[in-house]
Amino acid sequence: MKKYVLLIILILAASCSKVQLPEQDTGKPEIVTTLFPYYEFAKEIGKERINVYQILPEGADPHSWEPNPSSMVRLYGSDLFIFNGAELEPWAKSVLEEYEGNVIDASSLAELHEHGGHEEETEVHEEVHGFDPHIWLDFHTDLKIIDRITHELSEISPENKDYFLENAQAYKNKLTGLEEKYRSELADCRHKEFIVAGHSAFGYMADEYGLEQVALSGISTNSEPSPKKIAEVINLLKEKQIKYIIYERLSNPKIAEVLAEETGGNALVMDPAPTGGKGSFINIMEDNLEMLKTALECS
Repeated sequence: MKKYVLLIILILAASCSKVQLPEQDTGKPEIVTTLFPYYEFAKEIGKERINVYQILPEGADPHSWEPNPSSMVRLYGSDLFIFNGAELEPWAKSVLEEYEGNVIDASSLAELHEHGGHEEETEVHEEVHGFDPHIWLDFHTDLKIIDRITHELSEISPENKDYFLENAQAYKNKLTGLEEKYRSELADCRHKEFIVAGHSAFGYMADEYGLEQVALSGISTNSEPSPKKIAEVINLLKEKQIKYIIYERLSNPKIAEVLAEETGGNALVMDPAPTGGKGSFINIMEDNLEMLKTALECS
């Protein structure tokens, strides 16, 4: 009953604000995800036999974005809600109090790292308490999430179970191949450290392949580096003779460019891909690998 009362309130709110409401009751399982990787996982598993929607818009910051009435109506009308957890979407807690569909909290399937990881060993890292929410950048965790999505879809639509399992295995094979490519091509590099002129998005990736992420900011995209930290990173770049500074696709490249100019280096872009962008998740991660190989000067 609570769900329907809330839906009526949301529909009225959306009507008053002239928000276009999504169509419902298509006859297929309705899946809603927050982040792009989970959208792709669900889409690759269910293909044309499900409807899947990513409510986090392209270019939005998942650390601060909140759903509008139209997104809430879509979410409450869905059969499965997939979100990241680990405090990345704090608004999700209130949603779950009323939501009656199946739920996947992706962070419950991950071995969460306390924020910092290898960064805590560097003098340029400022300690921040809490967990690193960027779990989709750990491909082993992604395999577990794919299995869980397959299970939930099979519960919702049991007549398509074999179809879901076949599609899931095909996508897992691609992801496993990607992980093996990372491990092989990052095995012999001049540097172990890579500098991120932004927030700490690549910690899981760094830990998995024995690398060290040195980020100017903490987990939140709202955190700003201090002048002292910038000076320490410049010293590290010069001391280790690191030629490349990484910035994120959706962030301002200015700091990376200033650091590159100060040290005679170059700025490279990587994409943690929480909202999507150029190509598939697999393609984006392949592009990230090429950037990492350049930054680390791998043979």
